[in-house]
Amino acid sequence: MPIARCVSLWICAALVALFALTSQAAEKIPRKTPFELVDGDSVVLLGGTFIERAQRYGWLESELQARYPDRKLKFRNLGWSADTTTSESRGIFDAPAQGYARMLQQLKDIKPSVVVVNYGANESFNGESGIPKFTAQYKKLLGDLAGTNADIVLMTPHTHLEMPAPLPKPDVRNRNLHLYGDAVKAVAESRGLPVIDLLKLDWKGVKSTDVSDNGLHFNSAGNRVVAAQLPALWFGPAEARGVKVTDSNKGEATGGTIADLQATADSAKFNWTSAPATSAGTTLQIAGLKDGTYAVLADGKEVARATASDLANGKTVLLSGPKYAAAVEALRQKVIEKDTMYFHRWRPQNVTYLFLFRKHEQGNNAKEVDEFESIVTKLDGEIHQLKQPVVQAIEIRAAGK
Repeated sequence: MPIARCVSLWICAALVALFALTSQAAEKIPRKTPFELVDGDSVVLLGGTFIERAQRYGWLESELQARYPDRKLKFRNLGWSADTTTSESRGIFDAPAQGYARMLQQLKDIKPSVVVVNYGANESFNGESGIPKFTAQYKKLLGDLAGTNADIVLMTPHTHLEMPAPLPKPDVRNRNLHLYGDAVKAVAESRGLPVIDLLKLDWKGVKSTDVSDNGLHFNSAGNRVVAAQLPALWFGPAEARGVKVTDSNKGEATGGTIADLQATADSAKFNWTSAPATSAGTTLQIAGLKDGTYAVLADGKEVARATASDLANGKTVLLSGPKYAAAVEALRQKVIEKDTMYFHRWRPQNVTYLFLFRKHEQGNNAKEVDEFESIVTKLDGEIHQLKQPVVQAIEIRAAGK
């Protein structure tokens, strides 16, 4: 082939590639400030143990989904315990570099619109001297992730909770975790990226032995505490849930809707519709009630007691009747089911037989792994249906003895 023709073909190919990249960039979803998820978002959670274990309990995704009940979202968990920015855990029987390349290919196949990156916890065991190496590799990872054209969100490590003896005090660990968290925040600031600061999680009033076995990894209760706070750390405070009743036929609502209001000096009744968030309290401000103590019931179940004065000034209550609690749990269980199916999709137990050095034995079955994709997609749709707002019958009436 003549040289001139080769050069011409090379230039054409380069222009086509440049046009493709430009077109892809033009399709990037515009984001509001503070960051929020939009209809159709595909979110990848990438990181180590904290991310991987989140899929075991389902609280984190359930709470994130409930923040946006009107939007179809899908989450894919690519967490791998003890992983680092170099993919040390992902190499399996290969070198970390090959695990790193597989991780990038998995992201390319998913085509995410958002990637949440959570690293630094494992690297923090290297202490302050390891920060320059960590920062350099973190920046390399972010550079490689840029090829996905997704919006990147960084997440710091979280605090190591203090546990009873004989476990040691976590002072040194937390010092290092804060140093690596600061390094993550510095990278985020230098690149103009949003950051979810898990070091700001509030553990006041929480007994560490109730939420963790070792202070480092959370059980289901610990994940629920994190999930309750994570949306605000990422997206900013949600619209407050509240009901304000001014007289017998006038009521206002935020964060939900009210209907069929009936209010007297002795009681108030209305239907309250809200998305099944696991921990969203609702402020009840009811004017005109006689002095006394009142029971707050949700679908017939007493969920709180308050005085007329408390209610007049606004009393925050977790309105979680039987139907609402069942909706929260149904959503969480469906998230766990979806994550389990996706785990089998991207990380099958017999991977060595299907894809690696023993694929000559059972590699013919590798095609079945792809069949999980349709199952996961179906479960995404079911999650969307389960996070829709729930109607509860709320009653405020004089409390019995």
